[in-house]
Amino acid sequence: MAHPSFQPLSSTGNTVEATVKWFNTTKGFGFVAVADGSEAFLHMSALEAAGLPAPREGAVMKCEVGPGKKGPQVTRVIEVTGGVGAPAARAPSSSHAAPLDAAMLANTVQVEGSVKWFSPERGYGFVTPDDGGDNVFLHSDCLRRAGVQSIDTDQRVALTVATTHKGREARAMRLL
Repeated sequence: MAHPSFQPLSSTGNTVEATVKWFNTTKGFGFVAVADGSEAFLHMSALEAAGLPAPREGAVMKCEVGPGKKGPQVTRVIEVTGGVGAPAARAPSSSHAAPLDAAMLANTVQVEGSVKWFSPERGYGFVTPDDGGDNVFLHSDCLRRAGVQSIDTDQRVALTVATTHKGREARAMRLL
């Protein structure tokens, strides 16, 4: 029987299949890739409500996704297959972020700077470069490739930066 104070999240009634991209047991959240190509936030509370432990990367889940505070969010977990439990520690070389090829590193420059802000929920942030140029977009894939779990405001970083039609974008990074 459920605890009397337990309030399940509202059901969307729309069951989808999603694959766990990553899950941080320390912070209690992660992200899943939904079968339709979108991405959704996964909070530990949705797993706890289903009586499930933290999933491993690559685990497949049947779940319901609905609107969250900052975008799509898993509102209910129905089933997880492919392993559950604390994710194994991984070296930077085992990252699931797409590896960089030579074409992505063409016409790049090295820039040092300080993290202006980074949102794990959104999967990106910006770095204020020391060179006085425009802020540099920093995607969570860069962190994963560098083996970095999280990054704080004002953290010093060295970036490999490309200029795209949208502006300056980090292709690789390391902590200073």
